[in-house]
Amino acid sequence: MSTPMHLVDLPPEVLSLIVNDMDRDTLLALCLTGKRILHEIARRYLRQNVMVLFDACRKPKPNLFSFDDGRLSAIRSLSLVVHGYIELDSKLCSLVFMKMVNLNDVRVVGGPGVLVRWIVESTGASLTTVELEGCDAEPQDFVGMAPVCIRRLVISRCHSNIRFILGPLTVEELEMYGPGLDGECMHVGVALRRLTGGHLKGLYLIDTCRDRGCRDIVHLTRALETRLGSLEVLVLDIPLPRGAFEKLVRTVSVYPALRRLCLGGVPSSRSLQSCGGYHTLDVTPFSLIAKADRSRLQEDSKAAGMNAPVLEEAAY
Repeated sequence: MSTPMHLVDLPPEVLSLIVNDMDRDTLLALCLTGKRILHEIARRYLRQNVMVLFDACRKPKPNLFSFDDGRLSAIRSLSLVVHGYIELDSKLCSLVFMKMVNLNDVRVVGGPGVLVRWIVESTGASLTTVELEGCDAEPQDFVGMAPVCIRRLVISRCHSNIRFILGPLTVEELEMYGPGLDGECMHVGVALRRLTGGHLKGLYLIDTCRDRGCRDIVHLTRALETRLGSLEVLVLDIPLPRGAFEKLVRTVSVYPALRRLCLGGVPSSRSLQSCGGYHTLDVTPFSLIAKADRSRLQEDSKAAGMNAPVLEEAAY
């Protein structure tokens, strides 16, 4: 009879793949195990993926400012969760963030705009993804900010002023999910009109406008007419006013790289027959796509082999 294989009998490479999908509590439990190989792998992942909790009453937990240079340089993914109002030393924060020379992914929840600026400016050389959730900001938070280029920026339910990070921060993919921190629209159209350089490849705006009369839709349309010809993917789930659908399609029909166009908030009486040059593969309610399987949508939109953009109109 063959001897059963145990978890620790697997090659270290396989164990690393398994541990990579574990949550923080499981990793902490593995660090307490007597099996040295599991302890070492779990400890390495905990050092690479750090979550720090800030509040107004005590020091951050764990205390990020007490980490030595080796521990700071080991961090690959950093989550900062802020509860309430906090006061931070800009020089100290910048010094600590600058030592995170291998940082790739940052997530900030509830933090102020200045904190976002410090970490993006300080780690821009290695940074690829920034996720902001429930963050507050003032326009002056990003005045004079050093230029930084990253691959992906995700903004979810933040104050509308967070848009001022665009311009100093150049992105290839921009995802914005509303409503704003105050329950109102998240105005991004004006910021998009200021973009230059043609770096933006994917634009996802979900619930950023609350009604068809929102002025930001006008600015967004003008940005699409003048600044966003480099788009490969355009996803809009906002209430478009009457007449805007055909105008938007005519505008993006000349985009040379566009592979996929998904529109939500379009009146159901609109006909796809007016979209000459577009190949309609599906008519799926966009709300189902965006909210249930956004990751699949992003992966599909990057797939090659599409000779014409895909137009998906929501059947509202």
